Amino acid sequence: MTVKVPTAEEILEARLHLDGPKECTPDDNFVKFEVIDDATVNARTRHFIAKCVFKQNSSLLGRASYGYVVWNPVKKAVVFMKDTWRVSLPGIDKEGNIYREMHAAGVENIAPLECAGDVEHAPVVQDFMIAAWARWKEKKVLRRYVHYRIVLGVIGRDLTKFRSAKELVTAIHDATVAHDQILKAGIIHRDISVGNILILDNGRGILIGFDLCKRLKDLKETARDSDRSGTWQFMSARLQSSHTPLHPERADDLESLLHVLTWVALKYVPNGLSPARLTDILTGVFDFSSADDSGYVSGLGRKSQFLCARTISECGSQHTALLMLMIDLTNMCASRYEHLAKEHGTTLKDFRTAKKRRRLLGSSDWFIKRFAKALEMPGWPIDDGPVDNPMVPEMEKFRYVSSARTQRSACSSCGVVRSSVKREDTTDEIGDDRDSDDDSDDDDSKDDAMGVNSSVMPRSLHHCPQQTGVAIL
Repeated sequence: MTVKVPTAEEILEARLHLDGPKECTPDDNFVKFEVIDDATVNARTRHFIAKCVFKQNSSLLGRASYGYVVWNPVKKAVVFMKDTWRVSLPGIDKEGNIYREMHAAGVENIAPLECAGDVEHAPVVQDFMIAAWARWKEKKVLRRYVHYRIVLGVIGRDLTKFRSAKELVTAIHDATVAHDQILKAGIIHRDISVGNILILDNGRGILIGFDLCKRLKDLKETARDSDRSGTWQFMSARLQSSHTPLHPERADDLESLLHVLTWVALKYVPNGLSPARLTDILTGVFDFSSADDSGYVSGLGRKSQFLCARTISECGSQHTALLMLMIDLTNMCASRYEHLAKEHGTTLKDFRTAKKRRRLLGSSDWFIKRFAKALEMPGWPIDDGPVDNPMVPEMEKFRYVSSARTQRSACSSCGVVRSSVKREDTTDEIGDDRDSDDDSDDDDSKDDAMGVNSSVMPRSLHHCPQQTGVAIL
């Protein structure tokens, strides 16, 4: 048994240190988890005392992830444990191994790793799915999963719980620095999202959620359907709108960082948008998806239209530094989708500017410097925490989504889906291999200001009922 009842002494000690979320009561049961530390000799077993579920995934689909605030009786510290079912596929390493490798490389702004390892049991149904006698073995089958626990030595606040807008920008800046250093270590994150950036007590940010990351050397193979991973609301327009699987690039994750900043700022920082317009953007740009006749889910170019139209400039934010930052980042990311040509009336200067911006997205330096410049600007309020900006009531019940597999299920019945659970891998099916695209560009022209309005976001949006879910770490 890997889950046991702790002793009375262990419960008493843990109760003194585990304040727990509001939904926990003094009568909650305590449990003792066993976590096999697969980095130690003979895979030493460690124990942690948990009070109740901190965050969970209530969806029937996905990896049944649960988050616990736990007591480490050896180190006498409160830490975080994730109990999940990791994807067992070639090219997707264990999250704990990735953490160890990143710490060895000196990567900053990531969570300290306590221990991690597989739970030594596996449902036989996964063996039956690929058995020689299985009639469905020639068809697409569910991915193989392995029960897994990982313990991180820090507990952070959700990104939407920022104490000030400056703290929000600081946290995303720190996550961008971590992301850049991770790439230099040969790993791409692939799931930049609101749930994967945390704020520490000192106001700094950390990047977490490395369960879907891949090594850059593994991206040389042909992209497949399962390579489009991430959280739907924050996935880049390139990956979201393509009808063939593409390998993720640095620029895709950088664009996701912009989408995270934009989403949180629109929802929780005071702005001049009406409830109807705010709802229109959040559900029509970030939540929207549609499936074609084959069941492949895409965003139909809503995000690229949002970027190219510079719609963020109309939000009327009260924070000048924050608004200018979002506009500049939007200008940079929009260059990926503005196919400018002189014969279409574009000046040579604009043409060169767009190409220069696309080239700059091959590095994180410009993003990091632009965040730092914004933080140095005067006028940031000291205590302007999140404000839940009003939306149209009947359309407000959205959550950030992750699984295109979940979306595909909803799309099969109504054609369009709004949202579902927070973060799982993109699909639970193993798709056929398809060719990937290479959208590289190189030009050494000077980077000038540009404000091309290539398209306008549609105001009339179609939705279908959402599925429920709870965000998980």
